[in-house]
Amino acid sequence: MNKKSIGRIFIFIFCMPYLMGMQVSFRVAHSFYWGEQKEEKWFTTSDYFLIETTSQGKIRSGNDLSLDIVLHFHPNFSLSLGGEYISRPFNGSKAEFTYPSSSQVQGTAAYTPIMNTQLYGVSASLIITKHLTAALYLKVIGGGSYYFGKLSCDGDTFEFPTSRRTGISWPYFSFSYKSKLKNTGYHAGTGLDLGLSEKAFFFLEFLYRFIQFDDINTYNIYDVTPFNTDPSEEKEKFGEDNTFIYLYRMGGEEAMGEMDYRISNLNMSGFVVRIGLRFGF
Repeated sequence: MNKKSIGRIFIFIFCMPYLMGMQVSFRVAHSFYWGEQKEEKWFTTSDYFLIETTSQGKIRSGNDLSLDIVLHFHPNFSLSLGGEYISRPFNGSKAEFTYPSSSQVQGTAAYTPIMNTQLYGVSASLIITKHLTAALYLKVIGGGSYYFGKLSCDGDTFEFPTSRRTGISWPYFSFSYKSKLKNTGYHAGTGLDLGLSEKAFFFLEFLYRFIQFDDINTYNIYDVTPFNTDPSEEKEKFGEDNTFIYLYRMGGEEAMGEMDYRISNLNMSGFVVRIGLRFGF
Protein backbone atom coordinates (compact mmCIF):
# COMPACT_ATOMS: atom_id res chain seq x y z
CA MET A 1 0.00 0.00 0.00
CA ASN A 2 1.54 3.34 -1.06
CA LYS A 3 1.62 6.59 0.90
CA LYS A 4 -1.19 8.17 -1.15
CA SER A 5 -3.58 5.33 -0.30
CA ILE A 6 -2.72 5.55 3.41
CA GLY A 7 -3.34 9.32 3.33
CA ARG A 8 -6.75 8.87 1.70
CA ILE A 9 -7.75 6.31 4.34
CA PHE A 10 -6.82 8.70 7.15
CA ILE A 11 -8.79 11.53 5.53
CA PHE A 12 -11.80 9.25 5.08
CA ILE A 13 -11.66 8.09 8.73
CA PHE A 14 -11.32 11.69 9.92
CA CYS A 15 -14.28 12.91 7.87
CA MET A 16 -16.53 9.84 8.35
CA PRO A 17 -18.37 11.14 11.46
CA TYR A 18 -19.12 14.41 9.69
CA LEU A 19 -20.17 12.80 6.42
CA MET A 20 -22.68 10.62 8.28
CA GLY A 21 -24.22 13.71 9.88
CA MET A 22 -23.79 15.99 6.85
CA GLN A 23 -26.13 18.98 6.69
CA VAL A 24 -27.47 20.57 3.54
CA SER A 25 -28.51 24.16 2.92
CA PHE A 26 -29.56 26.22 -0.09
CA ARG A 27 -28.42 29.74 -0.95
CA VAL A 28 -29.92 32.38 -3.21
CA ALA A 29 -28.07 35.62 -3.91
CA HIS A 30 -27.85 38.78 -6.00
CA SER A 31 -24.49 40.29 -6.91
CA PHE A 32 -23.05 43.70 -7.74
CA TYR A 33 -19.77 43.96 -9.65
CA TRP A 34 -17.05 46.29 -10.93
CA GLY A 35 -14.03 46.21 -13.23
CA GLU A 36 -14.99 44.78 -16.65
CA GLN A 37 -13.09 45.75 -19.80
CA LYS A 38 -13.31 45.08 -23.53
CA GLU A 39 -10.92 45.33 -26.47
CA GLU A 40 -12.87 46.88 -29.36
CA LYS A 41 -12.26 48.81 -32.56
CA TRP A 42 -13.99 50.19 -35.63
CA PHE A 43 -12.49 49.30 -39.04
CA THR A 44 -13.09 50.64 -42.53
CA THR A 45 -12.09 49.31 -45.96
CA SER A 46 -11.11 52.81 -47.14
CA ASP A 47 -10.04 56.18 -45.73
CA TYR A 48 -12.89 58.05 -47.41
CA PHE A 49 -14.46 59.17 -44.12
CA LEU A 50 -12.84 60.96 -41.23
CA ILE A 51 -13.45 58.52 -38.36
CA GLU A 52 -13.48 59.45 -34.70
CA THR A 53 -14.38 57.01 -31.92
CA THR A 54 -15.49 57.73 -28.37
CA SER A 55 -15.42 55.13 -25.61
CA GLN A 56 -18.73 54.66 -23.82
CA GLY A 57 -17.08 53.67 -20.54
CA LYS A 58 -17.13 50.44 -18.59
CA ILE A 59 -19.75 47.73 -18.85
CA ARG A 60 -22.90 48.74 -17.01
CA SER A 61 -24.34 46.87 -14.06
CA GLY A 62 -26.79 44.09 -14.85
CA ASN A 63 -28.38 41.04 -13.28
CA ASP A 64 -26.28 38.43 -11.49
CA LEU A 65 -28.36 35.79 -9.75
CA SER A 66 -27.06 32.59 -8.18
CA LEU A 67 -28.48 29.47 -6.53
CA ASP A 68 -26.30 27.00 -4.62
CA ILE A 69 -26.59 23.85 -2.57
CA VAL A 70 -24.11 23.76 0.33
CA LEU A 71 -22.87 20.47 1.77
CA HIS A 72 -21.64 20.91 5.37
CA PHE A 73 -19.41 17.89 5.84
CA HIS A 74 -17.30 19.36 8.66
CA PRO A 75 -17.86 22.10 11.29
CA ASN A 76 -15.30 24.27 9.50
CA PHE A 77 -15.53 23.07 5.89
CA SER A 78 -18.34 23.15 3.32
CA LEU A 79 -18.67 22.47 -0.38
CA SER A 80 -20.91 24.71 -2.46
CA LEU A 81 -22.29 23.52 -5.82
CA GLY A 82 -24.58 25.60 -7.97
CA GLY A 83 -25.13 27.93 -10.86
CA GLU A 84 -25.50 31.57 -11.73
CA TYR A 85 -26.99 33.74 -14.45
CA ILE A 86 -25.25 36.92 -15.59
CA SER A 87 -26.90 39.48 -17.88
CA ARG A 88 -24.59 42.35 -18.73
CA PRO A 89 -25.70 45.14 -21.14
CA PHE A 90 -23.17 47.64 -22.46
CA ASN A 91 -22.58 50.07 -25.31
CA GLY A 92 -19.72 49.73 -27.76
CA SER A 93 -17.56 52.71 -28.66
CA LYS A 94 -19.36 55.41 -30.60
CA ALA A 95 -18.01 55.91 -34.16
CA GLU A 96 -18.51 59.14 -36.10
CA PHE A 97 -18.07 59.01 -39.90
CA THR A 98 -17.67 62.49 -41.45
CA TYR A 99 -17.90 63.11 -45.20
CA PRO A 100 -14.87 64.82 -46.80
CA SER A 101 -15.25 68.51 -47.58
CA SER A 102 -15.28 67.77 -51.34
CA SER A 103 -18.37 65.55 -51.07
CA GLN A 104 -21.83 66.69 -52.23
CA VAL A 105 -23.16 65.32 -48.95
CA GLN A 106 -21.94 66.94 -45.75
CA GLY A 107 -22.27 66.01 -42.12
CA THR A 108 -21.44 63.20 -39.74
CA ALA A 109 -23.17 59.86 -39.25
CA ALA A 110 -22.68 58.12 -35.91
CA TYR A 111 -23.18 54.56 -34.67
CA THR A 112 -23.15 53.30 -31.10
CA PRO A 113 -23.46 49.48 -30.89
CA ILE A 114 -25.86 48.16 -28.26
CA MET A 115 -24.41 44.96 -26.82
CA ASN A 116 -25.62 42.39 -24.31
CA THR A 117 -23.92 39.47 -22.58
CA GLN A 118 -25.96 36.55 -21.26
CA LEU A 119 -23.95 33.93 -19.41
CA TYR A 120 -24.69 30.81 -17.39
CA GLY A 121 -22.16 29.50 -14.90
CA VAL A 122 -21.74 26.15 -13.15
CA SER A 123 -19.56 26.60 -10.08
CA ALA A 124 -17.96 24.70 -7.19
CA SER A 125 -16.47 26.37 -4.10
CA LEU A 126 -14.73 25.29 -0.93
CA ILE A 127 -15.87 27.34 2.07
CA ILE A 128 -13.82 27.52 5.28
CA THR A 129 -15.73 28.95 8.24
CA LYS A 130 -14.82 30.17 11.72
CA HIS A 131 -17.18 31.15 14.55
CA LEU A 132 -16.82 34.76 15.66
CA THR A 133 -19.87 34.66 17.91
CA ALA A 134 -22.70 32.19 18.38
CA ALA A 135 -24.56 33.67 15.38
CA LEU A 136 -21.76 35.21 13.31
CA TYR A 137 -19.38 33.25 11.05
CA LEU A 138 -16.33 34.43 9.15
CA LYS A 139 -15.61 32.48 5.96
CA VAL A 140 -12.98 32.20 3.25
CA ILE A 141 -14.15 31.12 -0.23
CA GLY A 142 -12.33 29.79 -3.25
CA GLY A 143 -13.38 27.87 -6.34
CA GLY A 144 -13.92 27.69 -10.05
CA SER A 145 -16.72 27.95 -12.60
CA TYR A 146 -17.47 27.02 -16.17
CA TYR A 147 -19.25 29.78 -18.10
CA PHE A 148 -21.16 29.52 -21.36
CA GLY A 149 -23.59 31.79 -23.16
CA LYS A 150 -23.60 34.46 -25.83
CA LEU A 151 -22.47 37.98 -26.62
CA SER A 152 -24.85 39.68 -29.03
CA CYS A 153 -25.32 42.99 -30.79
CA ASP A 154 -28.96 43.89 -30.21
CA GLY A 155 -28.86 46.96 -32.47
CA ASP A 156 -27.32 50.41 -32.61
CA THR A 157 -28.06 54.03 -31.90
CA PHE A 158 -27.74 55.77 -35.28
CA GLU A 159 -27.48 59.49 -36.03
CA PHE A 160 -28.12 60.62 -39.63
CA PRO A 161 -25.79 63.15 -41.24
CA THR A 162 -27.01 66.55 -42.38
CA SER A 163 -26.98 66.98 -46.15
CA ARG A 164 -26.66 69.65 -48.90
CA ARG A 165 -28.96 67.66 -51.16
CA THR A 166 -32.20 65.72 -50.90
CA GLY A 167 -32.47 61.98 -51.25
CA ILE A 168 -30.40 59.22 -49.70
CA SER A 169 -27.55 60.73 -47.73
CA TRP A 170 -26.32 57.62 -45.93
CA PRO A 171 -26.19 54.60 -48.27
CA TYR A 172 -25.45 51.90 -45.69
CA PHE A 173 -27.32 49.03 -44.11
CA SER A 174 -26.12 47.47 -40.88
CA PHE A 175 -25.79 43.74 -40.23
CA SER A 176 -25.81 42.60 -36.61
CA TYR A 177 -24.04 39.53 -35.23
CA LYS A 178 -23.76 37.47 -32.09
CA SER A 179 -21.18 35.05 -30.69
CA LYS A 180 -21.16 32.01 -28.45
CA LEU A 181 -18.91 32.37 -25.39
CA LYS A 182 -17.39 29.71 -23.15
CA ASN A 183 -14.47 29.49 -20.76
CA THR A 184 -13.52 28.56 -17.23
CA GLY A 185 -13.32 31.18 -14.48
CA TYR A 186 -12.12 31.44 -10.91
CA HIS A 187 -13.16 33.27 -7.78
CA ALA A 188 -11.80 33.86 -4.28
CA GLY A 189 -12.69 36.06 -1.34
CA THR A 190 -14.18 36.29 2.10
CA GLY A 191 -17.56 36.85 3.72
CA LEU A 192 -19.81 36.75 6.75
CA ASP A 193 -22.82 34.60 7.68
CA LEU A 194 -25.27 36.01 10.24
CA GLY A 195 -27.73 33.64 11.85
CA LEU A 196 -31.34 34.83 11.71
CA SER A 197 -32.73 31.62 13.20
CA GLU A 198 -31.55 28.07 13.69
CA LYS A 199 -31.95 27.29 9.98
CA ALA A 200 -31.80 30.69 8.27
CA PHE A 201 -28.79 32.90 7.63
CA PHE A 202 -28.08 36.23 5.96
CA PHE A 203 -24.75 36.33 4.15
CA LEU A 204 -22.49 38.97 2.66
CA GLU A 205 -19.52 38.03 0.44
CA PHE A 206 -16.66 39.99 -1.12
CA LEU A 207 -15.10 38.14 -4.07
CA TYR A 208 -12.71 38.73 -6.91
CA ARG A 209 -13.98 36.89 -9.98
CA PHE A 210 -11.88 36.17 -13.08
CA ILE A 211 -13.76 35.63 -16.36
CA GLN A 212 -12.21 36.33 -19.75
CA PHE A 213 -13.33 35.50 -23.29
CA ASP A 214 -10.87 35.88 -26.14
CA ASP A 215 -12.09 33.15 -28.50
CA ILE A 216 -14.87 35.08 -30.24
CA ASN A 217 -16.43 33.65 -33.40
CA THR A 218 -19.52 35.50 -34.55
CA TYR A 219 -22.35 34.54 -36.86
CA ASN A 220 -25.32 36.32 -38.41
CA ILE A 221 -28.62 37.11 -36.70
CA TYR A 222 -30.75 36.67 -39.78
CA ASP A 223 -33.99 38.27 -38.60
CA VAL A 224 -32.36 41.72 -38.27
CA THR A 225 -30.72 41.65 -41.70
CA PRO A 226 -32.67 44.06 -43.96
CA PHE A 227 -31.89 42.08 -47.16
CA ASN A 228 -33.12 38.78 -45.78
CA THR A 229 -36.83 38.37 -46.47
CA ASP A 230 -36.65 34.73 -45.39
CA PRO A 231 -34.98 34.42 -41.93
CA SER A 232 -34.51 30.68 -42.47
CA GLU A 233 -32.33 31.28 -45.50
CA GLU A 234 -28.63 31.53 -44.73
CA LYS A 235 -26.87 34.65 -46.00
CA GLU A 236 -23.23 35.58 -46.42
CA LYS A 237 -21.47 36.73 -43.25
CA PHE A 238 -19.45 39.89 -43.77
CA GLY A 239 -16.45 41.04 -41.79
CA GLU A 240 -14.16 39.04 -39.50
CA ASP A 241 -14.91 36.33 -36.95
CA ASN A 242 -15.14 38.93 -34.19
CA THR A 243 -17.35 41.41 -36.10
CA PHE A 244 -20.58 42.51 -34.36
CA ILE A 245 -21.82 45.28 -36.68
CA TYR A 246 -21.06 45.41 -40.38
CA LEU A 247 -22.01 48.52 -42.41
CA TYR A 248 -22.67 47.36 -45.97
CA ARG A 249 -22.46 50.00 -48.71
CA MET A 250 -25.49 49.95 -51.04
CA GLY A 251 -24.58 52.88 -53.24
CA GLY A 252 -22.66 56.13 -53.32
CA GLU A 253 -19.06 56.56 -54.37
CA GLU A 254 -16.85 53.52 -54.76
CA ALA A 255 -14.29 55.07 -52.42
CA MET A 256 -16.70 55.11 -49.50
CA GLY A 257 -15.84 51.57 -48.48
CA GLU A 258 -17.52 49.52 -45.77
CA MET A 259 -17.07 49.46 -41.98
CA ASP A 260 -17.32 46.99 -39.16
CA TYR A 261 -17.17 47.02 -35.36
CA ARG A 262 -15.17 44.26 -33.66
CA ILE A 263 -14.65 43.00 -30.12
CA SER A 264 -11.56 40.83 -29.85
CA ASN A 265 -11.53 40.33 -26.08
CA LEU A 266 -14.16 40.59 -23.37
CA ASN A 267 -12.75 40.60 -19.84
CA MET A 268 -15.50 40.45 -17.22
CA SER A 269 -13.12 40.06 -14.29
CA GLY A 270 -13.69 42.27 -11.28
CA PHE A 271 -14.82 42.63 -7.70
CA VAL A 272 -18.17 41.19 -6.69
CA VAL A 273 -20.34 41.94 -3.66
CA ARG A 274 -22.84 39.12 -3.16
CA ILE A 275 -25.83 39.45 -0.83
CA GLY A 276 -28.28 36.65 -0.09
CA LEU A 277 -29.99 34.18 2.22
CA ARG A 278 -29.09 30.62 3.18
CA PHE A 279 -31.67 28.11 4.42
CA GLY A 280 -30.70 24.86 6.13
CA PHE A 281 -32.52 21.53 6.31
